[in-house]
Amino acid sequence: HANIGVVLGFSLCLGAMQSLASLVFYLSMDNGLIDGIAPHDEAGYPTSVHAQNAIWLQVSIAAEFLIFAARAPGLFFLSRPSNELLVSTTLGNIVATLLALYAFADPLSWSEVGTIWLYDIIVLFVVDFTK
Repeated sequence: HANIGVVLGFSLCLGAMQSLASLVFYLSMDNGLIDGIAPHDEAGYPTSVHAQNAIWLQVSIAAEFLIFAARAPGLFFLSRPSNELLVSTTLGNIVATLLALYAFADPLSWSEVGTIWLYDIIVLFVVDFTK
């Protein structure tokens, strides 16, 4: 049986790293990371619907990608996941992307979505290497 303390510690570590990555993304949005976000002098951080859409997509994609890092004992790309896992995570990310592009108020642009995907892929490698 797995040592529950190790499992909880591992989960806490992955969750903290991913939360930190999302916080960095959120606080960097108005510095040119996302095109439709202007600096927010009143609040000091992005508060628009556009910003909400961007952070929602970032967190959604990151959560799906985190599954790959969590399931592999070593580097995620050295252990192929099952077809079912690949299909379900890919479909989840496609649906989230389409919602952010077409369904929500103040939708994201394709370039913004590309930036979010690239950011989350980079974070996946960072999280995986640090585990």
